[in-house]
Amino acid sequence: MNYIKVYKNNKTAIRFFIGLGAVLFFLGTGLFVYSTWFVEQGKVTWFTGNYIALAFQGVVAWGVGLYSIGNEKYFVEWDDEIIRWWLPRRKEIETIRIEDIRSVEIQKMQIVLTLEHKQKMLNLKFFFYPERRMIVDKFENIQQSLNA
Repeated sequence: MNYIKVYKNNKTAIRFFIGLGAVLFFLGTGLFVYSTWFVEQGKVTWFTGNYIALAFQGVVAWGVGLYSIGNEKYFVEWDDEIIRWWLPRRKEIETIRIEDIRSVEIQKMQIVLTLEHKQKMLNLKFFFYPERRMIVDKFENIQQSLNA
């Protein structure tokens, strides 16, 4: 079974961003509340905007971490009988039995598979060159076996 992830993420970096985001958010919010209510007695000064910006940066860092976790689900995998893929902007996993493939057309950034009653497209733009080359090699082998 060959398995290729679409996005390669560093789990340590993702955890760091989520933790950093939480720290920045709570620090910015806490400093804003402390400054506004205890130091300035209810007045908002120009400097308290920095605390709001700090909290916003925390939300952004947290969002980047969660977005990266959400992208770990995308993949392409195959074995001797089945090819499966789930790419961004797709709602579900595509599964194709190799014996159902009638023709393979390899284009620059996509592979068009003709099945008995429909066509399926595998978009290669999400992959870096080494992974793209592995996928294209697999479909070239299928294409050669169909032509033989």
